[in-house]
Amino acid sequence: MEVKDYLIIYGHGIRSPKGCYRELEINPNDIVKFTPLIKEIEKKDKEDCNWNPCIMLERQEDGTYYEHHLLYDMYPMISHELLDEFNEILPNHISKIESIKIFSGQKIKIM
Repeated sequence: MEVKDYLIIYGHGIRSPKGCYRELEINPNDIVKFTPLIKEIEKKDKEDCNWNPCIMLERQEDGTYYEHHLLYDMYPMISHELLDEFNEILPNHISKIESIKIFSGQKIKIM
């Protein structure tokens, strides 16, 4: 059997106070790519909300609207593409990331 890396994310959200969980296989290149973002999330671990992917429509003076990404404001030093990509692998409706773990090993199905 082949040894693989797994990313496990746990937290909770406003809509799901019971908890959010996601486990997925990840390649080593993605681990390296996401490390700067994970370190920034870790700096906000004492805050009630350290992840907010909401998009608000805001009106400009000329009457047009633009999309205001709250996540981009939370982590302005991280590229928008990386934030969007990381958001895709997170559990739905998560607003507080409490734990990010990486495990290497074999996944064995018992039942």
